[in-house]
Amino acid sequence: MEHEIIAMWVQTLSSVVGLGCIVWGLFAMKAAGHRRDREIDELGKGLQQQGRALERQGAAMTQAFTQQGEVLAELLRRSA
Repeated sequence: MEHEIIAMWVQTLSSVVGLGCIVWGLFAMKAAGHRRDREIDELGKGLQQQGRALERQGAAMTQAFTQQGEVLAELLRRSA
């Protein structure tokens, strides 16, 4: 009888420890998920800033090419 009670307590204790490990793991996973979410948000902001910079660069290049084309067209008109 005494061995059965001890066995029951050991089984209960091991179940509680196992459950505690599972709960701790879930909280750790939740915290890691929040960290990843913040990292992804920061990466997204960085990519948006790069996109805006590339748009400005593209607009400047378009304007420069347009001006060069106008200059070349004027030179061709004058030489003709």
